[in-house]
Amino acid sequence: MQAGSAADEAKLWKGSALGNLYPFIKRQQEKTRQSLAFLHRRPKDLEAWKAEGRAKVFELMSYRPEAVHPRPRVLDRVDRGDYIRERLNFWTTTDVEVPCYFLIPKRAKFPVPRSSRSMTTAAFYYWEKRSSLRTDDEHPMLATYRKEYYDGASFPAALAQRGYAVIVIDMFYHGERRLILDEDLENRTNDRSKAEPEETIRQINHRAGSSEEIVRRLIHRRMSPTPAPAPGESE
Repeated sequence: MQAGSAADEAKLWKGSALGNLYPFIKRQQEKTRQSLAFLHRRPKDLEAWKAEGRAKVFELMSYRPEAVHPRPRVLDRVDRGDYIRERLNFWTTTDVEVPCYFLIPKRAKFPVPRSSRSMTTAAFYYWEKRSSLRTDDEHPMLATYRKEYYDGASFPAALAQRGYAVIVIDMFYHGERRLILDEDLENRTNDRSKAEPEETIRQINHRAGSSEEIVRRLIHRRMSPTPAPAPGESE
């Protein structure tokens, strides 16, 4: 390597969030045609360009579930003064029912602005959507968590009090959609029927965090087309 080349290379990524990986990633980007890039295409028909790009994303994901009616089921409804809080489930695909809270402002003229909140801060796998909402008889860990990360405030509630309709969901792998293994059922832990002791919840969060990358890779492999093995390789 010639003298000064390392310094010259460093200038290429100074200030980039990608750090020293920036030159490599930039070179790979420049080698591709990027036929769908907005600046490359400069489409006159914006909606057609968006539809084409969306179709390509689903193609690369190898996942395009059929559209379904959400069929919401309201499980309970609580008057919180400035807003109504509903706990409900709704379907996003034929295979997935998503639990959520829906906050409906009471002193607002409909239709109202809306907001969607999904909570994943600090990998709180045991509780997700509930980490940002105050509920009756909640576990002490939730109040401590909210104080540490949100200064004790409930942002969905604050939005509802200001006239927003807010839906707060559990992301896949979190909250009511978290990972539960055979051993949990055998030991009667992590079965969503009760709040576990703090130490157990910490262990569940740690295990879920350690396993998340493996689970996501397995899902990706299941959903992606399987390439034919190269000569001499076994499946």
